Amino acid sequence: MEHINIRSSQIGVEKKENCKFTTLQVLNLLMLFPFFVVKNASRYSNSSLSKLFNCDKDMFYRFMNDGNVKWRKLLYAMNLQLIKKISSSTTVHHDKPVCLIIDDTDAPKTGMTTELIGRIWSHVHQKSILGYKCLTMMLSDGVSQLFLDFSLHGEEGKDKQKVQGLTAKQRNARYTEDHEGQAVKERVDEYLMKKTDKAYVYL
Repeated sequence: MEHINIRSSQIGVEKKENCKFTTLQVLNLLMLFPFFVVKNASRYSNSSLSKLFNCDKDMFYRFMNDGNVKWRKLLYAMNLQLIKKISSSTTVHHDKPVCLIIDDTDAPKTGMTTELIGRIWSHVHQKSILGYKCLTMMLSDGVSQLFLDFSLHGEEGKDKQKVQGLTAKQRNARYTEDHEGQAVKERVDEYLMKKTDKAYVYL
């Protein structure tokens, strides 16, 4: 954390002056979750981390649900600093090849009203499941792995009567929101993009 310098302006949103924590502090707390075995925001109140920073889970959900948070720019800024730190480290063997890894995996869900939710074909289970496809890009030098970017994808399916594997009633029951002008609009636009095309954009 000492080697990662993030400015509030890079996050894309600002909280009101009377708020207990700034957006930068909320982001820093979220980054600490894995180190304190906090699986998600709903389990924060029962964690040891909550004893150090007293706040409610809703604070994290409001931040994560804000469509104006520039997650891609944040990842880019953090990775640039980490790459520079790793490159200057004497413990890293710089003669090893550096690989860019792009892979997709199932992101199964149970809620039918989630935004853009649909059925996808799972190659692991060899059947259709409810969820998303998560396309992830990582950088590996054989010692360190850096998470560079990700995108969530859906599948329209072959059945015209059940687009994305859902009935019209199920599709209409999903949560919807107008994201025009928000940073998350880019995520929505790439949702039905072919994963191979998105991988090409990465490169």
